[in-house]
Amino acid sequence: MVLGLSLLLGALLLVVDRTGDLPWPVFLTWAGASVVLAGLAIVVSGLRGRTSGGLGWLAVLALVVAVPAASWHDEPPGFVVDDSTRTVSDGTYRVTDPDVASEGFGVRWGDPTIDLSALDLSDATAADPVEVPVQLGAGDVTVVVPDGVPVRAEVQVWAGSARWEVDGERREISGVSSRPVTFTNDEADAGEDPQLVLLVDVGAGQAIIEEDR
Repeated sequence: MVLGLSLLLGALLLVVDRTGDLPWPVFLTWAGASVVLAGLAIVVSGLRGRTSGGLGWLAVLALVVAVPAASWHDEPPGFVVDDSTRTVSDGTYRVTDPDVASEGFGVRWGDPTIDLSALDLSDATAADPVEVPVQLGAGDVTVVVPDGVPVRAEVQVWAGSARWEVDGERREISGVSSRPVTFTNDEADAGEDPQLVLLVDVGAGQAIIEEDR
């Protein structure tokens, strides 16, 4: 029941946020309210002489997810497309300018695709590759990398999963607060210095890194 109420609350917060009437970040508000609901349910269960069961785990999971998301909320990463600052949420964002890409991408909630397949890497060097931070609060994000270019991805998952689908290889990490993992494509494995480096931080949800087809 608590999980159902939490999901309903999340849907309601999304609706309010879309209308522009929510003064707080939707994800952190939902996580905090879910912890409160779980806490109240645990108290009620205790008064009735029952154990908390899965409610305790729900509260802990919400806290584990909320803490890393809160760590970058005060200064959320942004990037510029068409001379305007936008928050990445849904849709496809095709970026060719390395300076723009280096600003980073912040996804608080949504299902965007960040297309770097045509990113200009002509000035990238072994000592100065193009580094692109991608921070996912909640939702699903797909990052498309160029084919035939040495790429490295440094990935940290706090609660969720990350999948690498490049050069016919499919690798995935998931769980809660996993260790950082490094993915490299065939060109980088062959000894070429990466020209593109992704710095992916998954608060909750799923990040998919795939090559241009």
